[in-house]
Amino acid sequence: MRLSIVPAAVVLILPATISFARAEEDRPVLLQAGPLKLALSPKDARIESLAVFGQEILSVPGELLLGIGDKSPVPVAKALQGLKIAAIGGGLVIEGREAESGAAFRAEWIAREDLECRVQLVAEKQPRLEALVELRLPCRRHTLRLLAPSGNDHQIVDFSRRIGLSYRGRAPQPLVMPAAVLYDPETDWGLTAMADFTLPTRGFEVWLENEQPAVVLRRVHLRLEPGKPQAVSLILAGHEGDWRPGLAKVLRRYPEFFEVADPRVPQLHGAFVCSGGTPSDQEILRWKSQHVQTVEIHGTIPFYGQHLPFGDTWTAFADDQWHVLREGDDPKKPADDAPWQAIHAYVTAKRPPNISVAKVNDYIRRLHAQGIYGILYFNPTEAWRSWITANYAQALVLDAAGKPMRAWYESYMVCPDPDTAWGKHLVDEFSKMMDLYPEADGFFMDQSCYDFLDDAHDDGWSIDQGRVGYRMGWAIGRFNERVRKVAKDRGKFIWFNGPYCTDIARFAEGMMAEAGDEDQVRAIHYLTLGGRACCTLSQQGETVFQNCAAYGLYPTAMPSSQLARLADRYWPVFEMFRGKRWVLDARALDLPAATKGNVYRLPDGNVLAVVVSAGRSVDGEAFDLDLPLAVRLPDADQFKAAYFVSPDLAGKRRLPLVRDGRKISVAVPRHRSVSALLLARTGVHFALDAPAAAVIGTESPAAVVLDNWSDRPVAVKWSGPGWKDESVLAPAGDTVRHEFLFRASEKPQSLRESSLAHAEFAGQTHGGEFEFYVDPPLAVGVRLPQDHGQDQPFALPVEVFNAAGPRQVTVRLTGEGLRIEPAEQKASLPQCAQHCFEFRAAAVRGGEVRLTARAEAGADSAEARASLSVYATKVSPLAFGRLRSGSLVFDSFGSNGGQWADKPVAVNGVRIGVVPGQGDHWERVELPISPDALKTIRELNQLRIENRPGDDFKVGRFQLHLVSQNGTRIRSSLNPGVFCQSTAWLYGEGKPFDRGVLMTDLSIAVDPACEETYKDDLGDVVSGRLMMELFGSDSGPYANKPVLLNGLAMGDLPSAGGDAWVERSMPIPPAVLETLGYSNELVIENSQPIDAFKVRGLHIRLELKGGETLTSAADASVYTSAGWEFAEGQVGSPIQSRLTFPH
Repeated sequence: MRLSIVPAAVVLILPATISFARAEEDRPVLLQAGPLKLALSPKDARIESLAVFGQEILSVPGELLLGIGDKSPVPVAKALQGLKIAAIGGGLVIEGREAESGAAFRAEWIAREDLECRVQLVAEKQPRLEALVELRLPCRRHTLRLLAPSGNDHQIVDFSRRIGLSYRGRAPQPLVMPAAVLYDPETDWGLTAMADFTLPTRGFEVWLENEQPAVVLRRVHLRLEPGKPQAVSLILAGHEGDWRPGLAKVLRRYPEFFEVADPRVPQLHGAFVCSGGTPSDQEILRWKSQHVQTVEIHGTIPFYGQHLPFGDTWTAFADDQWHVLREGDDPKKPADDAPWQAIHAYVTAKRPPNISVAKVNDYIRRLHAQGIYGILYFNPTEAWRSWITANYAQALVLDAAGKPMRAWYESYMVCPDPDTAWGKHLVDEFSKMMDLYPEADGFFMDQSCYDFLDDAHDDGWSIDQGRVGYRMGWAIGRFNERVRKVAKDRGKFIWFNGPYCTDIARFAEGMMAEAGDEDQVRAIHYLTLGGRACCTLSQQGETVFQNCAAYGLYPTAMPSSQLARLADRYWPVFEMFRGKRWVLDARALDLPAATKGNVYRLPDGNVLAVVVSAGRSVDGEAFDLDLPLAVRLPDADQFKAAYFVSPDLAGKRRLPLVRDGRKISVAVPRHRSVSALLLARTGVHFALDAPAAAVIGTESPAAVVLDNWSDRPVAVKWSGPGWKDESVLAPAGDTVRHEFLFRASEKPQSLRESSLAHAEFAGQTHGGEFEFYVDPPLAVGVRLPQDHGQDQPFALPVEVFNAAGPRQVTVRLTGEGLRIEPAEQKASLPQCAQHCFEFRAAAVRGGEVRLTARAEAGADSAEARASLSVYATKVSPLAFGRLRSGSLVFDSFGSNGGQWADKPVAVNGVRIGVVPGQGDHWERVELPISPDALKTIRELNQLRIENRPGDDFKVGRFQLHLVSQNGTRIRSSLNPGVFCQSTAWLYGEGKPFDRGVLMTDLSIAVDPACEETYKDDLGDVVSGRLMMELFGSDSGPYANKPVLLNGLAMGDLPSAGGDAWVERSMPIPPAVLETLGYSNELVIENSQPIDAFKVRGLHIRLELKGGETLTSAADASVYTSAGWEFAEGQVGSPIQSRLTFPH
């Protein structure tokens, strides 16, 4: 275990009495580590050559540099007094003292499996110093690939822009481990740069410089206290031109940061639930049906910071309860600054105790009865502010301004240093919880993801631009190192929320990416290299399942029947994840374009490859035929068969494979959203051997097979279409099969139909439903552009699928509001073939345009209708008085907040906001245009940005995005210019501001004929109501659920009066009526605290002058505000719906 501040491997500074063997002055010192060769100058320690497999990386010699304080780093040959350079023990040693500070410096280059530059610094006098060590490798300007283990992992590097990566550094892109991989697939070389993973890991940065192309590696924020050695390493590893061998180098060197010794880890793999309180047996059975393996026992502690109970029974999370109650109008409620005991007593009176030790222990036993692990909630980094300030104020985390850092509703952040009074309190609680709940399987460490600098404390090694503090990740790691030993001694395991760095992940058996967005999932999945279990709590639809499939995570239990159905379809893929480890051989998986995925070695030696097409659905129309997958393995000749498993098509299917040396190639007959490929070298497999699809009303030959790749015969009893309970013997290394005919219906009810077959062997039943796609003889679809403008030509691909025999297919495309060329196309297509017909189109007006694609082949025909929302690029002058909403859209780079935030933006002299902060990278910004500013919009508009604090930033690509009252989108001409505070700035370009002010124009083309930009046919509206059905919407503290129509407030959502569907409506205020058009945007926001409710049947009903009624189309979707036992349809807040009238 690497826990010491000074790594044991560092060679101590040689005493001055030791003499250096003089190197031959003109002969470089050569070091080799595998395919990586390094040549060092014995004169000045410059790097004269660096080559991988003979490919020279350097364009000119590289340098090792040293920086002290705020001064730029200097080559060590110039920075050091008393410089000594000598070849010792096959490496090179550099010694001296930094000229100004007198700090002793020693660097040693060592070649073993990798190349390592070990650096040790010692300051011998006050004041403390901050140092950095830099390795600069100049290179020619060419294109490389970069693997940065993070949420933005795979990047192209052409040295046209500066890229910065950091682990506890200041470069803009954070890494989850102190390592990055550069590689060139064309010339087949790769170079991995890493820091030593010595706990606590000091700062590490990788910069890819663009002005003078170079790869720059840095160890940063090195704190030099008098007499205390500071030791760090920069490590280089050479390998093939792929990212996988680079990660293999990291894993081989530091396995303890990725591999977990606990033998139960494979059993931890499975769906995960965060539960509140002590749910019912019915709820536990629902989780079990969704393959939940582990449950976090949440909602049972008295409050954040206090994990042990008060008395026999207690109110769970009294601080969260207070967050709701303090907003009420009860005159007897305590003041916000009342003693915590008074607040706690008030909450307990209002929210009677609902938890006891007995109830929690009973809950754990009920989980165990279903084979589910139960782990106790623990939070070492957050505490109820009223309580913590009264009891452990010295533990509070403070920001640079000396203020406590807010966390959850009523919580402050705290530093869990185990040697402080607060840390000892936590360790004591941790131990006693195991006494209270002896059958619990372990702990869930919430919010164990922080790694920022706490300004209130000092860990003895952290420093950032002279500011000392306590690295939160180190505090979390030290606390978990302490309690982990206690937990292991009692057979418990630990699961973390997060983490997102190896220093913390080192102590976890399981991890969670709570929010589940793709960047977060992608970042944390790099910490699963060695087999850790990982999950997410997101319930945001099919995207969650696809991200889990692509990155090897497990989902949570889903709240609605619709999502539970998806969970059931995806589970056969997730089920194979148990015990997986990444395959890290070079080019182990060739992924097709526009897909994502990975390849794993399973505990039985079989291999699993997963490929995902984002944005598709198991129920969607888009698919690929014969998708090629290639896997490269050193033992490729040992694999017997390939099996296809997918949520798109139920049942395990055997597919033919082709071997070519290390390469195994398989074609997936039909790939829709997710395809998993199991390559088997062992085991017994029951599968379908049949085509993926059948044409409506036809019969197709099929067979079920039992492949026995074990070393002993297997007795099987199986049943299928036309036979029942047939007994067969599958010899070792052989296959038995039973053939049957599958007949597709004349009038299928869905995309798929199925046959049933199962086999019983080894005490288990395998198989079940085997699905086939049921294809019409001819199908057609149109791919629409995502966003398009009036009079702008665009491609309209029309895709035809010919499932029947070879024939000629004719396609015609017509449209309302479109010019289309050509009107008709023909092609000869073979059986079961896709073809894309390319049409060209242009919208003649803004608004909604409609088109129809029709395909014909003999007696067969198919038709597809679609509509496209087109933004207008020209408007009638009358539209300027009838704008509903708008925004200013532009790109921004380098804008800072805080003291640099005052950068007002005005349109036509009316302020609409300020330029937001985003750091040193381009980011798209959208500022809403206020109603007052909307009134000023005309053909020519003036934009003004003031840089009052003198911040260095740049902006560009300005455009107005507007919406007319009838719902037509309008855009101004794009202003493509780039403007910056100063072109002398490091990132400066374009036109400089004029004395701190940017002024430019935004024009909107005017054409009186463009009536669609202002006209509507809603008639003379007298009144209107928003109609809906509601379920579960509560009143009281949950009443404040604002409803907005076209951006204007209508009031709060009505109460449903209970958990049942009821009809409700809301009057539409006159000001909102004036905004109604053909297309209208409805938003329903949730209350604080969050209410769980659902709504359906949303539509608008208008009363017109003369007594007529006009009704919008009803939204057919069901919307649920949050995860909940009654959830269905689209889950999440705010709820958004588009309500349209006939146009």
